[in-house]
Formats: sequence, structure tokens, C-alpha cells
Amino acid sequence: LEQMIELVQRYPRCYQQWIGPFRGCLMVVHPELAKEVLKTIEPKSRVYEYLRPWLGDGLLLSKDEKWRRNRRLLTPAFHFEILRPYVRIYNRATDVFLEKMSSFAEKGEAAEITKHLSLLTLDIILQCAFSHNIDCQRHPYVGAVYALCQLIMSRVGTPWMHLWPMYRLTAEGRKFVRLYNLVHQQADDIIKERREVLVSEGREKMGRGSRYLDFLDILLTARDPDGEGLTDDEIRAEVDTFLFEGHDTTASGISWSLYCLAKHPGHQDRVREEENVRKLLRAQAQAQVVAFLVTFLKLQDISKLKYLAMCMKEAMRLYPPVPIVSRRTTRDFDLMGHRLPAGATLNINTWCLHHNSTVWGEDFMYKPDRFSSENMKKMDAYAFIPFSAGPRNCIGQNFALNEEKVVIARILHRY
Repeated sequence: LEQMIELVQRYPRCYQQWIGPFRGCLMVVHPELAKEVLKTIEPKSRVYEYLRPWLGDGLLLSKDEKWRRNRRLLTPAFHFEILRPYVRIYNRATDVFLEKMSSFAEKGEAAEITKHLSLLTLDIILQCAFSHNIDCQRHPYVGAVYALCQLIMSRVGTPWMHLWPMYRLTAEGRKFVRLYNLVHQQADDIIKERREVLVSEGREKMGRGSRYLDFLDILLTARDPDGEGLTDDEIRAEVDTFLFEGHDTTASGISWSLYCLAKHPGHQDRVREEENVRKLLRAQAQAQVVAFLVTFLKLQDISKLKYLAMCMKEAMRLYPPVPIVSRRTTRDFDLMGHRLPAGATLNINTWCLHHNSTVWGEDFMYKPDRFSSENMKKMDAYAFIPFSAGPRNCIGQNFALNEEKVVIARILHRY
């Protein structure tokens, strides 16, 4: 990290980086250049290809017209009204997490919190995707998804394993194949079963009664202007992409926010002093059972947690969940007057951009007030990009932010 800071200080707009003797990329570290890249829909670079056996041609990896069509079809899945019932899921899953943390506290034992937060966020995303309330620590599907994510992270740091023919011959590669086949089979079974349910229920009954609309419902009923829907393979790819992108990154965001608040108790106190936080604390004091709190923190409450949102944003500035976004040019590309050939790799280094002294000043301290409404008005739209930016930004960022606010607020109220 110190080396990257030195490079950004020497080259505050961009610099070249080599991966071995033959593969080079341009590292973009300034908002003006990041905008030039992110405002396009250029596809991900080839380093993402090691995800394709598992994620298929989902929104993360698709390009051109297929990406445009799928983005249009998936956008309704993240509408405000669709997200509303998910808040109840956030609360219930957090109750389970808090019970686990209480057991550690009662015994005086230390716990590696990120692992447990990752199980929490995976639990939430499975319930929102499939309406499945399952035991995250025992169910084979959950174990496979968790293991796949760990294998991918391990592979990222081993460049010679990026080649699929070589990787699949290794012990990790064979395990990866076995696990993604398991995940695909279980996802196919769930999709088939839900199609049958929707046919029997009728589309007009969806979302009524006790069952909320989940991600899978939206995908199964989505139609383009020609009346064509998504195939089962396309639906599986989008669900797998949602699971991969949505749980580890959210767990990372929560972990670093808690770390920053723990390191700066003054800001922690200011979060607790917010009016909605005080209300929740009073409700908690009056509650006889934890279940009472499940219905308390509602969607309309989340938007009022202003200072908590500022603290979360400053944590994501210092520790972005996705530190690099990589694109590959499909045509000759003009970057601030310089011509780059088709096939060039452009890496938007979010971590470096968020620590660029020409953008944020020399002070790298944790200062949530950077994200006050007054300061946000003066901020370049591409200076803070934890969810990327432009047309290919994270489609689920509101889902993730709502989830993080509920989880962090509930943790602060309990402890």
C-alpha cells in the first residue's frame, strides 16, 4: 500500500503497471480519467474470465447488447418497493448474528467477526434471492458458495492459475469444478420448482399474501419489449452473480465500518445520538424479547440515519470493498487526448483514487464530515466510487447500503 501511495504521489492521474514481462495495464487513479473509462460500457478485462465457469454470462461478465438487455430486465428487481420487505429479512438475520456474538461475549471469547458477517450477509442474500430461510452453517449450497468465493480469492493472487486449462488440473481447480456443478444443480432445481409455483399461482397473485416478491420472482417474470424472457441458464447466471457480488463485498463494508467506529469512539457516540438511534435504544430497553426488534427498523427509518451513512461512506473511501475495477477496450480508445489501441487493459484503482492527495488532500484520517450534504455538493461525481460508476455501476448498491445500515445500527444498539 505504501508503494501505491508513492506511485499516486508521483503520477496523480495514471501510471503503467506490468503483470509479468508480457501483460501491461494502465492504472487510473484520478476522477477525470476514471470518468472517461466508466462512462462507457466497455466489458470487463480478461482477468474476470476465471469467474465464467461459475457465473456464466451474467450481468458482471456480459457485454454489448446482451448486457443492455439484461440490465433493463434486472433493474425492476432493485426498485424501492421491491426492497421494502427485505428490511424485515435484514433485521431477522441480524438477530441470529447478535445471538452468536452474545454467546462469545458471555464466555469472554474473541471472535473473528468478518467470517460471521460473511455468513450473515450470505444468509440475507439467499433469503432475498430465493425466499429460502436456511441454516447458513450447515446447508451444502451455502457451504459451496462460500467455498467458491474463497477459491476465487485465492486464485486472484496466483497469476499462473488464471489459465483455465492449467487451473482445472490442480486440486483447487478440481474442487472448484465440483462445487460449481453442485451450485448449478441446486440453483436449477430451485428455478424449476419456482417456475411451477408461478404457473400454478398465476402471475397476478405474486407478491400478495404472506410471500414477498424475491429476486427469482422478478427474473422469472421479466420480459423485454418483444415479450421474451430470460432462459433458465440466464436466470441461474444472474442469481449466481448476485450471490457472488453481494455477500462478501457487503461483509467487507460492514467490517471496515465497525473497525473505523471502534477506532474512533467519538464518531460512534455521534451515530448513537441520532434521533432514530435513540428511539431504537428506547425500544430495546423496553423489549422483553429480541423478536420485538424485528419490525422496528423500517425502510423509512434507514434514510434518516444521516451520520451513520457519512461514517459508512468514509470507511468505504478508506477501505473500498472492491479496490480495482478492470475494463478492456474493444476499440481504439481516446483517454484525455492519448490514443489507446483496442484490447488495452484499463484498471480503475479505487483504493488509489480514494487516497489521491490531489483529490482528498494530504490528510488521510477518518473524517465522516467529508460526506456531509454540503461537501457532497462540491465533490466530483467520480471521486468516490465504491460501487463503481457510470452505466455499469453496481445495480444492487441501494440493497447493499440499506443492509449495511440495518446491521451496523443494530450492532451499535446492542453493544
